[in-house]
Amino acid sequence: MNQPRMEVPRAFGLIVLLVIVLIGGVFAVFLGLYSIPTSQAGIIVDPVSKGLSGPVIGPAYGLKWPWQSIVTVPYTVNFLTMSDDKGADYPAFSCFTSDRIDVLMSLTIRYEIDPTKVLNLYRNYPTQNWEYSTMHSISQQIIKTDTKDYTWTEYSTKRDEIATKIQNDLQTAFTAESTFAGAITNVEFNMNNVKYPDVLIAELEKTTAAQQSIVTASNQRQATLINANATALSQIIQAEGQAKSIETIKAEFGDQWPLYYTMSQLNNIAEKGGIVIWSNGQVPNVVIPQNQTKTK
Repeated sequence: MNQPRMEVPRAFGLIVLLVIVLIGGVFAVFLGLYSIPTSQAGIIVDPVSKGLSGPVIGPAYGLKWPWQSIVTVPYTVNFLTMSDDKGADYPAFSCFTSDRIDVLMSLTIRYEIDPTKVLNLYRNYPTQNWEYSTMHSISQQIIKTDTKDYTWTEYSTKRDEIATKIQNDLQTAFTAESTFAGAITNVEFNMNNVKYPDVLIAELEKTTAAQQSIVTASNQRQATLINANATALSQIIQAEGQAKSIETIKAEFGDQWPLYYTMSQLNNIAEKGGIVIWSNGQVPNVVIPQNQTKTK
């Protein structure tokens, strides 16, 4: 006996289909939603068509196909460092001066990326390794060329001149590099430190110590001369004073001036604490200061 067949209403089937489509659409939107942070440029990579699109300049939100991916490239300040400090991209750069001194230069190269040209830059460097594969080698060659005509002392005295020359040449070279596609802009070069050979530093320290000794000896001689001149000048002034006193006594006492001059000198001695001894009413012939003891 045949059982009756239950028929599903067509409306119910449409509802189920719409629910499935809606869920799938929400899921697709969820997978396709992307955001680009500030200071980043986004590039949409399509593995199906093997194409690239963009850039999308952040901050931004958008939708893509679920199978597509987003690659971001920072376009504000980027750094390439050469130093012996921890975390540097490369070791300090070795330079030969014009007088054949091998010095180590610690440096920083700052640059920005033109966000409108980042797509072509990414096409040439899909792993974003332009610093390691190209920029580093160009920088080495320019720094070596621009520093070879300076002496080791000029690395300090002409530091700004050297840095400016290198910076200008780096910008010119990066602009001319075809693989950069004109995307590298606002290049800045900073010479952080220059390390000289230990032997050279030791010789400089010896020279500085010797020069300091010469200066010290010269200052001591000058001080001795000044003291000697001051003593001589004081004696001259004292002698001139005595001569003027004698002339005054001569004018006032005539031929008796030696006696009066002697008396005035004895008074000075007595005022300073000396003892004047008179013998038989004559001019004293012994003067004993108070801080001495007469021995018989």
